[in-house]
Amino acid sequence: MAWLNLGEFEPGYSNVDSHWISIMVGGAGTPDGRSGVYYKKTTDGGIGLAGSIQLSGTPIRSINSTDTLRVLLDGEYYLLAGTLDFRDVDIPTRDGSNKFRYTLQRWERPAAPSSITVPASLKSNTPFTVSWGASSGGSKTYTLERSINGGAWVVILSNTVSLSKSETPLSTWSTVVYRVRAYDTVAFSSYTTSPTRTGINNTAPTTPSITVPTTVRGGETLSITWGASTDTDGNLSGYILERSVNGAAYTQIYKGANRSFTDSITRGWNTVAYRVKAYDSEGAESGYTTSATRTVINNTAPSINGQDSNLGDKNLGFVISYQVDDIDAGDSLVVTEKLNNSTLRTINGAPRRQQLEIEITNEMLFNLGLNSTNTIEIKVDDQQGGIAYRRFTFRRTNSAPTIDGQDKDLGKKTEPFSIDFSVSDNEGNAITVKTYLNNILKEEYQAIDGATNTFTISSEDWYKLKIGQHNIRIEARDEHGATAVRNYTFTRYDDKIQFTLKTPIETDIMGTKILVTPTWTIPAGATAKVEACNNAFDEVPTWEDITSQVNISRHYNFTNDVKTADKWGINIKVSIEKGTATEECIINGFGGAFE
Repeated sequence: MAWLNLGEFEPGYSNVDSHWISIMVGGAGTPDGRSGVYYKKTTDGGIGLAGSIQLSGTPIRSINSTDTLRVLLDGEYYLLAGTLDFRDVDIPTRDGSNKFRYTLQRWERPAAPSSITVPASLKSNTPFTVSWGASSGGSKTYTLERSINGGAWVVILSNTVSLSKSETPLSTWSTVVYRVRAYDTVAFSSYTTSPTRTGINNTAPTTPSITVPTTVRGGETLSITWGASTDTDGNLSGYILERSVNGAAYTQIYKGANRSFTDSITRGWNTVAYRVKAYDSEGAESGYTTSATRTVINNTAPSINGQDSNLGDKNLGFVISYQVDDIDAGDSLVVTEKLNNSTLRTINGAPRRQQLEIEITNEMLFNLGLNSTNTIEIKVDDQQGGIAYRRFTFRRTNSAPTIDGQDKDLGKKTEPFSIDFSVSDNEGNAITVKTYLNNILKEEYQAIDGATNTFTISSEDWYKLKIGQHNIRIEARDEHGATAVRNYTFTRYDDKIQFTLKTPIETDIMGTKILVTPTWTIPAGATAKVEACNNAFDEVPTWEDITSQVNISRHYNFTNDVKTADKWGINIKVSIEKGTATEECIINGFGGAFE
């Protein structure tokens, strides 16, 4: 405590100005109900009586030095110090009779709490803490007050040494403000007041439903789903899923916005239960919805090797191989094989880890609808509640016809040739054959299944082919459009080119001279020869070599002057032999004249 000496005070004079002075008895921080003596400075400078003193009916003479006398002056408390000398019950007078002396000493008010802290955001029905800093000096107690929606201050905590208090705002709180003051057994400090806080009236989401499968197996997974919650504030954030194993406490296994969770069930658990609740962005939570407790089946389901798959298109019979197994040695396995839900075979006491086969024969396949999608199902049951499935799908397609042989290169060809082949169709469909030479259609006909067919390159087509590589394509198409193709390649090769005019040129009289100007390319190592005759219609024309004149682009004078036919005619023969040339020999045509 700190004392402030205000000097001596006695009747007849005073250094205290004209204010009320209240002298009270007791040590409480406020008047304790016992009366006191009240003085005030009079107009003539004296101290006049304003009241009387009485201690619960006890006259003033009973006051002794062990009582604490306290003065309240303008809201500040002072203690009376010094010897009290009450010689009688008379009130002290200005002339000094029956007077006593005392000194006013001031009791310093405690310092206000250093701070007060209230969260900036207050959510209805969500607890928060009001805290404050300690008042400096010695031991203090504190009084905390609250004002809601601008209303009157209400004491919510008093005479406490604590520096905090937990509060839970109601949805009716629009605003709230707090203040706190300290007390040191004599006087109160001034208040420390918090900022005004606005309450957030947030509503918790609705409670979601929950769905847990009735069958739960140890060593497998379990899918838990729950319904959607609603939130009138539009701030739903997600869900919290918790699990209890064997009746133990619930533990969180998922938090997020999804409405499903796949849990792994440990083999050996006896029971499992789940509960779910929703929460929003303000932290408000719905109540829990709890599932029924499920008994965990610790029998291990059997297994089938491989994976479910699509086998693609099938136009011929096929075989599927598989194996079954079960780690529970005492279980007897029953295998059921089905095609499109029709049972093909049942195997009781199926062997473990041994090859089993499902055969889809051609007959079975061809009985399925064309382009239909079909399912083969394998089921294995351990007769203890454990079941496994394996499923294969395939599409039944039309089988294309077949053409015997293989695609191949026929090598070099120097003259026209033929190819023999046969076609067949598994389904017995009608077959149409088309043959192409260099992608030009040459034949189209209905073929007999399994019969030999022949494609021949005609002489006319042959001589139209350039030296080099060419192709032959054979197509066999069934009535459903399925097509098979066989491809051959060959290289037309010649070491000699020879030709004459297809029709000799008839002349009115005997030709005597001729000029031939070929357009050709004759590489080194090759030889070219040009012959002509003027009796072309004879059975044996007289061919004359005119090559030397051709080479110098000059005319040639015929030497022949006889004929056996009934008319004269001109013909030309060109021969080119490749010899040792490595480059291509080319003749594009020729021109000329005769007379």
